[in-house]
Amino acid sequence: MTPPAGGGTIRPGRILVVDDTAFNRQLLARLLQGIGHESVEVGDGMQALQRLRDASEPAIDVILLDIVMPEM
Repeated sequence: MTPPAGGGTIRPGRILVVDDTAFNRQLLARLLQGIGHESVEVGDGMQALQRLRDASEPAIDVILLDIVMPEM
C-alpha cells in the first residue's frame, strides 16, 4: 500500500459498496481489496440500510454509493 502524501499511514477500512449493477460492485470490490480494504457489496439502498443497522456486523467506515438506482 502506498503511503499518503505527508508520510502518514493508511488504515485499511471496511467499505460498503452499493450499486444495482453487479459488474460495478464486483469491479469496485476487487479494486478496493487490491489496495488492502475490506468490501461489503449490496445491490440496493434497502439492503445497505439493513447492513448498516445490523448490530452483529462490524462497523462500516465508508459508503461508496451509486446515486442513480431504482426505488431509493
